[in-house]
Amino acid sequence: MPLFLPAAVGDLIIDHAISSLPAEAVGLLAGRHNHVEKALPLRNIAGHQAFLADPYDQFQAERAIQSQGLEMLAIYHSHPDGCACLSDLDIAMARHWSCVHLVIALQTKPKTIHLRGYRLAGASPTAVELYCPEGQFNAPMFGWVADPEGCRHSHAEGV
Repeated sequence: MPLFLPAAVGDLIIDHAISSLPAEAVGLLAGRHNHVEKALPLRNIAGHQAFLADPYDQFQAERAIQSQGLEMLAIYHSHPDGCACLSDLDIAMARHWSCVHLVIALQTKPKTIHLRGYRLAGASPTAVELYCPEGQFNAPMFGWVADPEGCRHSHAEGV
């Protein structure tokens, strides 16, 4: 089942990933029935080339999700100058959460973005289709990369 990610929310998480450079960004996506309604960016306390959400930020975000009657649909994080795939450490951490795991790959030379979603089913991650109802996200100064692994997107250039 696809994850429906409105352009406004997609723009927010992409802005968060760009503003976090050179560190990784991390946050939660909440909504209902696979339709994301809001993003909750979190502070990354792990530094460069890793992510660990600030525990208090995560507690506050999870409390807000619950108080608004939403469900946590996804955890997102970025891979600056990396791929849009889950690392071994990402997979190990993802096993504790039954939601979608969204990776934002930001290449700084040339400036490109690639988003990919996964679910952990059994031993290996399975791709989750990401669908932007408005057709595309806005990422000024960054171009979109077509998915080299054949993931379907909402338009030809990417999500």
